[in-house]
Amino acid sequence: MTSSSAASVSWRNQGNGFYKKVVDGIAPVVAIKNLQDAMNAYYRAENCAETDDERASAQKNYGMAAFKMAQVSSASDDTSQVEFYYKQAMKYFSNAEKYGRRDKSSDWLLGLQTMSLQCWMSIQDTITGDLEDHIKKYHMYVENILGGDNKATAYYKLTEFYLNLAAQRVFEKDFRTALSLLKDCYFPVCEGIRFAQTKSVTESIENLQEDVRIQTCVAESLQALNIADDLFVVVVSEEENVNFDVVWDIIDWYRKAINLTHGNDIEMEAIAHGRIGKIYDKILKLKDRARLYYTQCIELANTLIPRTVYEEEWYRLATNTLQRYQQEDLLKEEERRREERQGIKDKLKDKLDEMNKKFADSSKADFLRYVYKTFPPKNKKHTLGEIPKQPEINDLKKLYQRAVVHYHPDKIDVSVHGMEWKVMSEEIVKVLTSHYEYFKQCD
Repeated sequence: MTSSSAASVSWRNQGNGFYKKVVDGIAPVVAIKNLQDAMNAYYRAENCAETDDERASAQKNYGMAAFKMAQVSSASDDTSQVEFYYKQAMKYFSNAEKYGRRDKSSDWLLGLQTMSLQCWMSIQDTITGDLEDHIKKYHMYVENILGGDNKATAYYKLTEFYLNLAAQRVFEKDFRTALSLLKDCYFPVCEGIRFAQTKSVTESIENLQEDVRIQTCVAESLQALNIADDLFVVVVSEEENVNFDVVWDIIDWYRKAINLTHGNDIEMEAIAHGRIGKIYDKILKLKDRARLYYTQCIELANTLIPRTVYEEEWYRLATNTLQRYQQEDLLKEEERRREERQGIKDKLKDKLDEMNKKFADSSKADFLRYVYKTFPPKNKKHTLGEIPKQPEINDLKKLYQRAVVHYHPDKIDVSVHGMEWKVMSEEIVKVLTSHYEYFKQCD
């Protein structure tokens, strides 16, 4: 053993002597003095060391003394001093691992890693404040954490802090800062994957990496929605002089939101579809296009079950608009049918006038004979047979009941017999029904 090597061992032994004096119950002032003397001795031992083995031992012992000093100092209000010694402890434990990884035994290295982990757990107990404080402190220590999974887990937590802080900024609509924070997630998440040693830790970090990707898409989508919503307000306020270039820009922003959230956030995708539907409905007045986007909005929302979004403004707007469209379509269809029916009635005017005259001038039995002779039912089986010349009231009532069934318009196949026959049947049934009401009054 050379003189320098012997000096290193000697200084380390002196340091151990001071370190061992720090026991439970000792006065803090005395403990701090012994720990300072121990660290001075370990520092000199490291300077005198000639081999990595000696340097590793000296660095480990210095780290243990610094760790103990941080714990003793925690009773004071000087948090900067506590932080300094914790940093020193983690740094020296890390250096000891670098020097000792070749010559030290696996048990020695495991013991060093355990001591480093204990120190890191103590540090975590001291970290307070908001997410920004946590991020700052983790960056301060994470590089020197020993053990692949231990370091990977720390990087996992650091990524979570960035992710949660980004979520806060999104809520505040500070999208630029949020996206910057999400971008900052990629370094710790990649480092976590690099250092992870077990499958479970690796999978956890990879899942978090996917969360970061999804949240980035959502944040960009929300940013696009926010820009488009602001532009929409401007366009609506200038309704008399709409700038259609801006309108198409708005639609492009909403489509960007759809592309970003597709497969990542169904609710956001549904909202973006609803927003485009609103543009086509309120500004461009293109009902078919609006219906398409509103329908897609509802279909996406329905996939969120069991979660309910029925009270959300965007969902109610989509459903109410589609209901309005449906009602408008029904009214248009009714108007179309009314006009079509009126045209047919105008064409049948002479026949209808003749029938109404027969209704007014003939007996009830004669009117039935007239109807079946002039406008025979299309179904050959629909006959009344021989009608008595003077039928009883009850017999007439039954005959009219059968006649209503024979001519009922709901039984008319328009595709076979045409709309003209259906309208004629409706008019015949109206007259037959008025007679039938008379029979009921007689009863």
